[in-house]
Amino acid sequence: MGNPPLRLDIMMSVPGVEFEDSWNNRIETDIDGLTVPFISRQDLLKAKEASGRAQDIIDAENLKKSE
Repeated sequence: MGNPPLRLDIMMSVPGVEFEDSWNNRIETDIDGLTVPFISRQDLLKAKEASGRAQDIIDAENLKKSE
């Protein structure tokens, strides 16, 4: 069997970070010959903490532990 499908979240705005700053901090990754920008780990952590949602707070704690 082939590779399992990947999930991709596209967000039009992110709490806790400004677009300009997060764009400047982006991480670019090659996926099958296509350069794809992703939010940086630090900006993702800021966004998770700023959201206030229970799952995002758990995610932020797990991100901190994995550093």
